[in-house]
Amino acid sequence: MRLIHEPIDVSPPNGIPQSLLWRHTSHQVIDVLDSWSSRRQWWTRDETRRYLLVRTNAAVMEIYSIGPRWILSRIAD
Repeated sequence: MRLIHEPIDVSPPNGIPQSLLWRHTSHQVIDVLDSWSSRRQWWTRDETRRYLLVRTNAAVMEIYSIGPRWILSRIAD
């Protein structure tokens, strides 16, 4: 998998994503392959990330949310 770590827009923003927008291209989520969460100390606050491994119409992508923000963490080569 290739490290990306870029912000994305996810629809719907809460719940299970049905599509995501990355670099002005829309990707339909076909399946959620895995999910997990990670909690850690980040500077002076606790940070909880919700990860999803999704299969889209273009690739397998690892995405995560921190509150309302979504990040494309990695994409399968």
